[in-house]
Amino acid sequence: RNRALTFLTTQSNQSARKVIFARPWVRAEVLRAYCLNDDMIDLFNGGRREDFLDARQGRIDVILSAFVNRMTEWSFEDTPPLDSLALDELDELTESDE
Repeated sequence: RNRALTFLTTQSNQSARKVIFARPWVRAEVLRAYCLNDDMIDLFNGGRREDFLDARQGRIDVILSAFVNRMTEWSFEDTPPLDSLALDELDELTESDE
């Protein structure tokens, strides 16, 4: 069982939750770190486990896709410019073959 999810969704540990979540940005960072948001917590607390899992999987897919794209630099052009190719040498080789 995911202890972070249990901590976020149950009413136990109220004093610890008050200390940790005294500042709204801390709660937001905890949710972000676990690929969660308030809507997902509501789904989980409402017993809609399948909807919760679908929503979380969708969020994980978006985050993972963005990470992979950023790390692989798919949009980065890595082809050398044409003027850097030694085309003159290629012409000389074909002329010597004739």
